[in-house]
Amino acid sequence: MIRVLATALAALIATLVFGIAVIVVTCLGGDRAGYRHAGIQRAWARAVLGGAGVRVEIENEDLLTEARSRVLVANHSSLFDILVLASVLRVPYSWVMKEELGRIFFFGSAVRSAGHIMLDRSNTEKAVRSLDRMTERLATEPLTVIMFPEGTRSRTGALGRFRRGAFMLAIRAEAEILPAAIRGTFEIKPKGVGRIAPGTVSIRIGEPIPTACLEAKDRGRITTRVREEVAALLVAPDRS
Repeated sequence: MIRVLATALAALIATLVFGIAVIVVTCLGGDRAGYRHAGIQRAWARAVLGGAGVRVEIENEDLLTEARSRVLVANHSSLFDILVLASVLRVPYSWVMKEELGRIFFFGSAVRSAGHIMLDRSNTEKAVRSLDRMTERLATEPLTVIMFPEGTRSRTGALGRFRRGAFMLAIRAEAEILPAAIRGTFEIKPKGVGRIAPGTVSIRIGEPIPTACLEAKDRGRITTRVREEVAALLVAPDRS
């Protein structure tokens, strides 16, 4: 219970402080706004992870240091997946988030200000418009778009079925796909469990997969390939 309260307090303070900073950076604008947003969100995520007693390790971090158009896809087994990824990203990026998160007081304003996309899955027309805007940004900006193709958190920690939306987005924008595997967050906080257990999380980044020569008809094949890549990253032995 003490760990949960410490994490909640860290999240509240960090969200207020860094949320204001994000909004200020957005108002000021400038060519480096995306990098500043990433820096602020990295500090926010590390503050919350610190309150939870979570340490993050990453393999192939060099694949994340260059700003370019790509769709990063990862497995999803805990709310901590978002914090873990945000804690290591240093380039302009956007999440594709559920519309419900955008309704959270202040937090919703901050994430919208940072350029993240809210996806209303209950309204197909609005969801398509949101993805169209993201496609346009991906095609014209060196932007990393982060998506969890399972669509929701795994209740068992096992890798679920991948939906095709992330891969259709990458194909339409001719953006590369970057597979990533997050290990350890399920043990820290599974879906539906109130406790938080401190520990170490690892992120493994796979080799980028180009989509420039792919068409809409290839989305099933590329979905299967990327899921296999993420599955392999999840079970690969530690470098050590």
